[in-house]
This record gives sequence, C-alpha cells and structure tokens, in this order.
Amino acid sequence: MKSEQLVFHSLRHTMATLLSRNDVPDTQVKAILGHEQPGVTYSTYFHGFRPAQLQAAINRFGF
Repeated sequence: MKSEQLVFHSLRHTMATLLSRNDVPDTQVKAILGHEQPGVTYSTYFHGFRPAQLQAAINRFGF
C-alpha cells in the first residue's frame, strides 16, 4: 500500500510542477489538486522559479 501512495503522490507532484512551469496560475493548480488553501499547494508542490520569473530577472540586467 505504501508504494501505491508514493506513486500517486509522485504523479500529483509531477502534475503540479508541469502546470507551474507552464505558467498555469496558482489558483488553477490549487483547484486541480483539490486543495482548499493555496498555502498547501505552494509549500508542498512549488519549488524553484518559473520560466517567466527567471526571464523577468534576466531582463533586469538588460540581457
């Protein structure tokens, strides 16, 4: 049973990561994953910067 839970959680994590990296709004990711509180979604699944955030940071340096 534990391995089934691990696989399911890994799939949820992958889905959240892919949605986030493709700039799907946090509120929509939260709804897809079924979380009531956005903080749960953010603290559990979102790690690192999104492509748009990285590009905005690079643009500040004029590149």
